[in-house]
Amino acid sequence: MSAVVLITLAIACSVLARPLSVIDDQEEQELLTDPHFAGWLQAQEPPPPPPPPPPPPSASRSWNNIFRFMARLNDYYVLFGRARFG
Repeated sequence: MSAVVLITLAIACSVLARPLSVIDDQEEQELLTDPHFAGWLQAQEPPPPPPPPPPPPSASRSWNNIFRFMARLNDYYVLFGRARFG
């Protein structure tokens, strides 16, 4: 029973449905080509979303910075000897 109802509804909708590309009414055609209506329609669109914030620095990047600093410090010690204060 429900299958018959669904098939009947599907056939009725496909036969009675009007394609969007077919516009019979002249007023509808003029409305779609009206520049004021097109401007209003564009004004109704929401603004684009803001760009996402940059990701926070990861812990691995901070570790990489520490190791890089230690390598430069080691190079300094190799070239100039240990720093002496005082």
